[in-house]
Amino acid sequence: MADCSKLFILVDIDEKTREKGCSQYWNGEPELAPEIWSVMPGGKYDISYSQSKIGWTLDENKQTDYVYCTFHKSDTDQVFLLPFLLYRMAFNQKVNEWKATYRTAIQDSGYWESKCVFVPASIVIESIKDEMLAYKKLRQLELF
Repeated sequence: MADCSKLFILVDIDEKTREKGCSQYWNGEPELAPEIWSVMPGGKYDISYSQSKIGWTLDENKQTDYVYCTFHKSDTDQVFLLPFLLYRMAFNQKVNEWKATYRTAIQDSGYWESKCVFVPASIVIESIKDEMLAYKKLRQLELF
C-alpha cells in the first residue's frame, strides 16, 4: 500500500475580512488593508515602543503561506488569495509610497490601536508581480 502521507501538503492561510460598508471609501475597486502596526506605539493608550507590535504585513516572523482577503457580500463578491511572502516583500518596498498616496486609518480595539493603509487591490497585485519579476531577473543573473 502506498504511503499517502506524502500526498498532503499543509498550507497556512490567514483570512483577512474587511468590515461591511468598506466599499463606500473605494475609488472604483476593492481596497486591501496591509497593516503597518498591529499594536501602534503611543496613541491614545500611550503604548510604549517595547510593547508595540509591527503590522502583520511587515512581520518577518509571521508564518503563513497565503493571505485570503474577503469582503462583506454587500461590498463585493471578489476575493484575493495572495502569496504572503511576496505580499510582504511588495509592502516593504512600497510602504512609504503607499502611506503618502493612500488613506491610512487607525483602528481602536479598546486596549490598543492598530494602523493600516488602504491600497487598491490592482496596485497590490501589480507590486506582487514586480517582486516576482525582480526574482526572475536575479535568477537569470544566476545570483541564486
